[in-house]
Amino acid sequence: MRLFAYALLAALALCDSAWCVDAGSAKDRYARAVHDAEQQYGPTDSALIEPLVGLADALIAAGQPADAIEPLTRAVGILRRNSGLYEQRQYALLSQLTDLHSLQGDVDSAVAVLGYMERVSERADGRQSLQHAHSLAAIAAWYCRLGRFDSGRERFRRSIARLRTNDDEQLIDALLGLTRCSFDELAAESIATSPDSLESYRGPVLLTSRISIGSPTFQHHVQKIMRPEAEQAVRYAAQLAETVTLLPQRRVEVLLQAGDWFQAKDHSRTARRYYASAQRWLKHIESADDPFAAPVQVLYPVPTLALSAPSTNARYVEAEFTVRADGHIDSGRVITNDLGRSAADETLQALQVARFRPRMVEDTAVDTPGVRFRQAFK
Repeated sequence: MRLFAYALLAALALCDSAWCVDAGSAKDRYARAVHDAEQQYGPTDSALIEPLVGLADALIAAGQPADAIEPLTRAVGILRRNSGLYEQRQYALLSQLTDLHSLQGDVDSAVAVLGYMERVSERADGRQSLQHAHSLAAIAAWYCRLGRFDSGRERFRRSIARLRTNDDEQLIDALLGLTRCSFDELAAESIATSPDSLESYRGPVLLTSRISIGSPTFQHHVQKIMRPEAEQAVRYAAQLAETVTLLPQRRVEVLLQAGDWFQAKDHSRTARRYYASAQRWLKHIESADDPFAAPVQVLYPVPTLALSAPSTNARYVEAEFTVRADGHIDSGRVITNDLGRSAADETLQALQVARFRPRMVEDTAVDTPGVRFRQAFK
């Protein structure tokens, strides 16, 4: 009877078309469900797993991710105790734990969880299996997001070697993951490669070792981080996208990433070849958003002042400029400034070395005047 009671409470905590409760109510209901299951079955019974996971989800929804770590860790422990050290059902929970630890800045704990995820995948699916190769690529991506780049690249290599002769789509994912590892390494030095790349990266930011964006060696430093191994991977992924059976949308996504890689390296001619190919495939997709309708940021060193300023209400420097066909900017000027000359100067200096994906018209890159860019200083 108690098992039915907590299952009902768990169902009531969900938000769907039948009923919807707020995150606080869901958290309370799952907490009661955990208590009831403990009273009925004891603190280590498998009946607690579902309500503990539900409680963790409710805490995350309520904006309390740090508090979700304890019930999720407990659920993993019960599953491990009752079903075996390498029970496959742990994998999804461990992945969620990695995310929670990384959100708290606890990289060491996140890495420890990743190590166990890898062992679970290897034991459950087999070291040589395609499923383990796919899991290994996901684990590798997490290592890179956490700032453990060498560990991530080593796992991507193993994944790619296993996928190379068996699964083209998953191979493309692993190849592009190896490429993104370099972008994570740039994020570690406060160099953004997309508007959300710094938020995606969870490892430490190495401000002290950063090369000044005013230095003539800045672009050399960028190219050193964008390693030859990653460049070979993105070339191979683009080659596969042109030759194997893929949905047109997927082809476009891969070719865009290849173009953005070379645009970030300031190899604009190579980038435009990939962009032009992507634009041709785009014509096969009905009602697709045009990724070439306006310039898109692919490399931008965030001003140091924006990274180190206190966390108060955000203020802005807004600039206007022309993005040339080669992805560089011209005629940059500040049009709004809440902070003074230093912030304005840093923003303009960063934009001078930034790179953008240019607007494309009929396979041809064109200049785009009047582009606006806003840098927040929190």
